[in-house]
Amino acid sequence: MRSDVTKRERPSIPHGTLAERVRAGDAEAFSELFLTFGEPLRRFAFRYVWSSDLADDVVQDVFSRIWHARERIDLRVGLRAYLFRATRNLALDVLDHEAVRERWASESSRLADQIDSCTDTEIPDDGSRDIALLGIIDATLDRMPERRQLVCRLRWKDGVSLTEIARRLKLSIKTIETQITRGRRDLRAALSETEYRD
Repeated sequence: MRSDVTKRERPSIPHGTLAERVRAGDAEAFSELFLTFGEPLRRFAFRYVWSSDLADDVVQDVFSRIWHARERIDLRVGLRAYLFRATRNLALDVLDHEAVRERWASESSRLADQIDSCTDTEIPDDGSRDIALLGIIDATLDRMPERRQLVCRLRWKDGVSLTEIARRLKLSIKTIETQITRGRRDLRAALSETEYRD
């Protein structure tokens, strides 16, 4: 018969006390938080992303965000619920991002196959407009100012939400919307200069 002492070697610290210490910048408390919740959160994230590597990334991101925002996050109330909710939300974001990336890769692959299958004298009607449009989009993105290019690539190619772009770049949503509006204007101008028509 196993003793309960062997199940957990370190003493249990009440979640409220642990959260208060993390909020105060106590690195040892943060390590304890990770040791207590890291593996359960990784298993939880795995149920969403079905990849050990992605689950590890999700959990690392959750804890990184907690550490960087520790002074603004009230971890005393519902610490466990907060951690699992944050893990679920990030896992869903990863799934969304992976789905967009797979769609883009699939579309790029399909268009590349069409190009490879053409001879110099024949261009297929099926998809040739897609190839032209992708080329125009890429060229337009390359000519944009750095910030606008980054915002538009994240939105158009990676499918990242406006809120997430604002969070990643530490910009306001209004700034992100302005950059995307200007990017659309740049793209419309580039399309009007070419033979591409809807």
